[in-house]
Amino acid sequence: MYNKGDISTEKPISDLNYGNGPFIGYIKNNFDPSRNGRVLVSIPFMEQNGSVKEGHLFPCDYLSPYYGTKSDKATSPNKPYQFEASQHSYGMWMTPPDIDTRVLVIFADQDYTKAYWIGCIPEPYINQMIPGIGATDDTVLDLGGDFEDKVSVYGDSRVPAGEVNKKAWKDTKVPFDKAKKPVHTPMAETLRKQGLSRDRVRGTTTSSARRESPSRVFGISTPGRTKNNSKTFKLGPEDRQLDVKTERLSGHTFVMDDGDAAGDNQLVRIRSSSGHQLLFHDAPGGDQTKSLLYISHGSGDTWLEFGAGGVVDLYAKGSINVRADHDINFHSESNINFYAKKNIRARAKTGQISLDAQQMLQMAENDHRIQSNTGSVTLRSNQANILSYAGNTQLHMAGNKFHLTGAEVHFNSTKTNGGLVPTFSRTGVLSVNGTGTLTVKYPDVNSATKANGIFLKVQENSLEGMSGMRVPTHEPYKFHTNKVTAAATGTAPGDSKQVGSVGYLADVNRNSSNPIIQLAQFQADLDYKVKSLADTHGNDPIKIREIAKDFANTYSKDFKLSIDPLKQITAEAEGVNELIKQTIDSVSGSQVTLLKDLVFIDTGNLVFKEGELGAAITGLTKALSGDLSKGLSDITNVGNILGDVVIPDSITGLLPGLQAPGNVTDALNKTTDTLKSVIGGEITAVTEIKSIETKVNSTLASIGKAIGNIFKGW
Repeated sequence: MYNKGDISTEKPISDLNYGNGPFIGYIKNNFDPSRNGRVLVSIPFMEQNGSVKEGHLFPCDYLSPYYGTKSDKATSPNKPYQFEASQHSYGMWMTPPDIDTRVLVIFADQDYTKAYWIGCIPEPYINQMIPGIGATDDTVLDLGGDFEDKVSVYGDSRVPAGEVNKKAWKDTKVPFDKAKKPVHTPMAETLRKQGLSRDRVRGTTTSSARRESPSRVFGISTPGRTKNNSKTFKLGPEDRQLDVKTERLSGHTFVMDDGDAAGDNQLVRIRSSSGHQLLFHDAPGGDQTKSLLYISHGSGDTWLEFGAGGVVDLYAKGSINVRADHDINFHSESNINFYAKKNIRARAKTGQISLDAQQMLQMAENDHRIQSNTGSVTLRSNQANILSYAGNTQLHMAGNKFHLTGAEVHFNSTKTNGGLVPTFSRTGVLSVNGTGTLTVKYPDVNSATKANGIFLKVQENSLEGMSGMRVPTHEPYKFHTNKVTAAATGTAPGDSKQVGSVGYLADVNRNSSNPIIQLAQFQADLDYKVKSLADTHGNDPIKIREIAKDFANTYSKDFKLSIDPLKQITAEAEGVNELIKQTIDSVSGSQVTLLKDLVFIDTGNLVFKEGELGAAITGLTKALSGDLSKGLSDITNVGNILGDVVIPDSITGLLPGLQAPGNVTDALNKTTDTLKSVIGGEITAVTEIKSIETKVNSTLASIGKAIGNIFKGW
């Protein structure tokens, strides 16, 4: 017998005349009292009778891809507890594999006492969970013996998968590679409770070694902790078997994935066993609007996302706390909105609170109080009037003298006029007048339903908030930037009207005073309607026309349009028949260019066409900083508005005030307005815009500063 630390073997050295290897072995014991990753391995090639006895196992050292230590010559025995005087270690460490895992063994220096396991040999087809616990549709959910509908539990047919049960597969005639796999319930349940079980970006992943060949996936996954209540199995050498727990929870994963054949799932993801994750998700298929950086807590109760277009979303079920020993600054080129269901408090203990605005509105549902403890209360209007009105009694008192002074002082010289002080009210964010603080309803997720055992659902109109705000929710958040598509996408009546959502932008299109925008949205809605019924009517042009006519005739009512009744859309209305024909042709394959695809963005009711930056466009523009009811009919082109092309003589002849690109650029930098909604692109928020004005003060158009990728190639 020879010893290897605390591991020994009875294999006679004289019997080992097989060379240095390498040899295929099976781990029979992975417990190493020396904690150096050593394992006891059975090598079938060297066994005489096929039996595996403990005394015939080879103690094999762990061969790390990288490891190092400080030289022991640089240590001092006189200072055993001083860090600098001791050895240091660094390198890569991997957990010893489970019992019965195949490994490759070599012997160094032709010495059979120097055995090393140098790598692991994967089992054929058993790599679905490596490295990212890949999700697939080829799974079956078995909860205690009853097969369950995955969609009803997790909301999606594609769920994290385990490995094929080889013993059960032997009785089937299905090719092993096509055999159904069990659902990886520990990971699936983690995603369900997080609200991510239906999210194929932040939740499930296809990052599996089995996805394609050659694989584009690189990564590492840990085995996961052994379950406390795991069943035990007798494993190891025949003469000294061990009781081993083999059932595990999810492990940690680190994945670098170059994406599948379609370009999806390009990512770097670090995910812990409990679901904490850091996700870098690149643009699928080159679509930069879908790229994101996502950080989330394993409970799903906290997440942070940096989305496309510069959008940052943060959700916390608890509090968000910030402290700085110096200044905390908030700066927005657009709006800063605050809403609290209870109180908003601000106090400057030794300094002052300064509020400075072009116009200030204050409203209180009950009392509105102003008090000064030791100083004065002053009101001053430099160039206008100070007005006050009370619907009931107005009372003024002074503890000392009471003075009334003026060029003239009048008493009862005019009748009471309630309209003397203009009233204002809470209005929506798009209203020109009012506070813009109207209370509206947003979608929300009730995270308390996690215990119900099914995926979390978005509950429409369940969260009270202030108009015009982007309100993140517990996952699944309905309006992640990669989920919001172009506004011209058709939606159904009643779809969410949250600012920035597809339903909201589509509804603005439907009620646009610009007929081109309105008809484009009608066609998008018609296309959506027709395609949603494709399974029942096929591509029958006659049936499609009947559906289209009925849809058009009830369109204004179904979508509750607020436009002039004389301009209501019907099947016989101007231009509608042509749009119906285009839609039918599109479904049957003979027409690919639809009006809705040409409308790219509408700023101030000016229509831009995708790609044609030099094309002259006639449209109705409205001066946002001037009379909102005054329409100006002008001719210009998209390139001129951007200020990046030479203005043709034909255009400057029509508009003498617009003579050179420099003038456009200068005007763009001087005039700033706020556009409450921008239609098109991947827009998810109210945005600030800059208006281009000519020397004759004619507003041509408005360009959004932060509306994402408006024009291709820009």
